[in-house]
Parts: sequence; structure tokens; C-alpha cells
Amino acid sequence: MCKVLLVDDEYLEREALKIILHEELEGMMIVGEASTGRKAVELCETHNPDMIFMDIRMPGMDGLEATEIIKSRDKEKVIIILTAYDDFRYAQKAIKSGADDYILKPARPADIVEAVKKHKKLKESYREARELKIDELIHQIHIEDYKCAKEKLKTVVHQLIRLYGEQQEQLKENAQMIVKKMLETCEEKDLKPMQHWSKGSSPLEGITLFTVKERLFKVLDHIFEEIVHGKAVEDNKEIYAILNYIEKNIHRPITLEEAAEYVHLSSFYLSKLFKKELNVNFIQYVTERRMERAKELLENTDLPILNIALELSYHEPNYFSKVFKKVVGMTPTEYRESKGKEKSQS
Repeated sequence: MCKVLLVDDEYLEREALKIILHEELEGMMIVGEASTGRKAVELCETHNPDMIFMDIRMPGMDGLEATEIIKSRDKEKVIIILTAYDDFRYAQKAIKSGADDYILKPARPADIVEAVKKHKKLKESYREARELKIDELIHQIHIEDYKCAKEKLKTVVHQLIRLYGEQQEQLKENAQMIVKKMLETCEEKDLKPMQHWSKGSSPLEGITLFTVKERLFKVLDHIFEEIVHGKAVEDNKEIYAILNYIEKNIHRPITLEEAAEYVHLSSFYLSKLFKKELNVNFIQYVTERRMERAKELLENTDLPILNIALELSYHEPNYFSKVFKKVVGMTPTEYRESKGKEKSQS
């Protein structure tokens, strides 16, 4: 159900809007009406509408001022300006005030329907990015699964950039919200990942479209650094502890003996546990995870293949290429070229 507030000093205009909303659209509920901007601001506080149809010219506080106040309190409220002024300057002022859309009076039913459908869809997308995807990420942090948490965060960042890539402030606000939820989960688990940041600095300081992914992943890395190095294995979570340990140390060779020592198990027992839980042996799993990291670097950076090999502690580039081809089915150069072609075609 979409809750709607109608704001216009002309009674007949509000009645016409009601008819359009009820007859042309489903799931619309009129929760209030106002004839002044001041009353609209009050009703927003008491009725919490999702969408507001706002006239510009009204006695006292006009629609532009009311829009600015409402948006300063809740940026996610959809405000559609209705006006008889066919003047580009008014449209500019409306958008500057924070309005989401601008429709000329007398508004045709088709214009109202199109605007409502467009903004309902956007709100659903925002809600999905804010709640569903983030909740999946938070769940993976809660159960301490580093590999899946990284995959979920990658999805969240993709959504974030798709929805807010051109809106710097909203991008930053949503990134802050994600970090806040991640850190709230840490508090529940008595973890203190923020101690890894230099005093007085913030993970989101100076965040931009180009740095948001790196910053959010840095927060996640610090969280799992706390989990891996600061928390004992408990409740038979040896396999999760090992997987997290591998993810945190993927840049260097990891032996079965080293991993077994980390969780205080024999290498023989850990080898059997690995095969039972993951249906793959320890060395194969580590190699595949290292190649996944190599694929990320090949796709998202311009690092030479030699540097990528060294980053993953392969000191012989030819051997690295041989392993990569065995796991991925093509050489590092072929993989990078294929991903480059995909990006240029999309």
C-alpha cells in the first residue's frame, strides 16, 4: 500500500487527483490533505506518507519551501510538484528544493499514472538495496562466513552504484547506513573492528563513486580480521574458522598443517573434515580461491600479470599462468581480454 498526501489550496484540484489515483491505480491510500505548505509539513510528521502531490503556489508557506523542509527530514519521501506555471525556472527551483518530479496543470491522468508507477518502482528498488541485500550481508557477518560476506557485499555495492551512482550525497548516506549496520552486528558479537582505523579518521571520509567499493570492503576486512585473529573457535565451527582464515591469507601459500594448527586439530582430521563438508580437498579449495582472487584483479585492475602472480605469492609467472589455465580454462591474458570485450559490448 502506497500512502499519499495531497497538498493544494484548491479543493477541486485535490478531488480530481483523488479520482485519478483511485480509478487508474491500485494500492493507493490517501492519508491526508492540506491546503498550505505548513499543514503539509505537519501532516508528514503525523501521517508519514510515501508520496506527496504538492502544489507550488499556496498561501503562507509555498510548495517549494515545504518540499525543502520535508526532504531535509526524510529524503526518501517522493514529492511530485503540480503547477500551472509552464516555466523552466520553476522546474529548476522545484528540483533544487528536492522534488522528485514536476507535472503541469491541468495534469492528465496518464501523466499522474506514469509518475506514480515510476517512483513506486524506484522506492521498491531503494528498499531492496537498503533492506534485503544488506540483511543478507549482515547475516553472513553474523554467522562469520567471510567468503559469502564478500560475495554479498559485492552485490550490495553493485546495487548502490546502480541506484545512486550519480547522486553523491545519497551514495554517501547509504554507504554510511551499510557501515552502521555492519558495525552494529560487530557490537552484538563484542568485536571492535574500528580500532584498526587511524585515530580521528573515518572509513567513509571523502567517499566517492570510485572509492565506495574499496572503503566498504576495507571495513569488512577489518571485521573479519577481528574474527580470525581475536576469537577462539567454538560450537564446532572449525570449518568456518578455517575458511575465514584462508580468505584473510589468500595472498600467500597456506598449508594444511598451518590451518590445522590454527584450529588446534590434527592435519589428518582437518583433511577428512574438509572433504566431508566441502566435497573438495584442502589444496584444491585454496588454489581455486586464489584463482578467484586473480580473476578479480585481472578484471578490475590494470595490474600486469607478473604483479598479480606476485601478489598471490606465485614467484614464477609461467607456473601461475599454468595453474590459472587449469582452473579457469584459459590463460590470464585470454581471461582479461574476454572480460574487456564483455565490458565494451555492454
